[in-house]
Amino acid sequence: MDTTELSVDERGARIEEAITKVSDIDNNAMELAVQLKERFGGKVGLFMALTWGPMQMRLKDIQKAAKKLLAMGGDEATLIVDEKLFSADSFLVAKALAAAIKKGSFDLVIAGEGSIDNFSGQIGPRVAEELSYKFIGFVSRVSFRDGDIILTKSMEGYEEDVLLDLPAVISVTQEINKPRIPSLSQVLSASKLPMKTLSLSDLGVVDEGRVKLVEIRPRKIERKMIKVEGSPNEAAENLLDLLIKEGVLLR
Repeated sequence: MDTTELSVDERGARIEEAITKVSDIDNNAMELAVQLKERFGGKVGLFMALTWGPMQMRLKDIQKAAKKLLAMGGDEATLIVDEKLFSADSFLVAKALAAAIKKGSFDLVIAGEGSIDNFSGQIGPRVAEELSYKFIGFVSRVSFRDGDIILTKSMEGYEEDVLLDLPAVISVTQEINKPRIPSLSQVLSASKLPMKTLSLSDLGVVDEGRVKLVEIRPRKIERKMIKVEGSPNEAAENLLDLLIKEGVLLR
């Protein structure tokens, strides 16, 4: 969901009117997958779960988004479409994605560090847990040394290099690369690539989510519209007094 296009009124956030789009960091994940394919071979499978309704509008959107990612150099796509996933928590979404990945033969799963709608950062680690794969998060750089793949994790205040040992799930940050822009011929060719749509029952997922979304309510902020007058020195003193009175500053 494109949060920059999210409208709000007295009823709350108009989720049903927001445009569906690929999370920005997922483009970085796809770019890395294609780079590794170009260097080592193999295939790139795309797995996407539709988590916002309404169904009829979103189904075409997710298919369009999948084709855009495939045009970057992917080989096939699996779309998980089920109304039970709408507004679902990370537990159920990760369960569904892991079940779909198990149907393939992928030993490296690359995800964005978080989605642009809720940015929980939980999908990658949860998928790794479901697959019993190792997890390496916040990867900001990839280097190659003597045939090995070295992942650089950007933590708060320091970096850590980790040797990639498969099978694994990794999550990447936007700093890792600059996603390529597919050519027109690549976009047209992507429409011919395999794309299947699965439901939760197709995947054998019968679990329910652990967290239920009740509502999305915007925070209402009202300005006090106080005008500070006087000479520059007087205005500064008056502003300081107001900030102290409001508890923003302590004298």
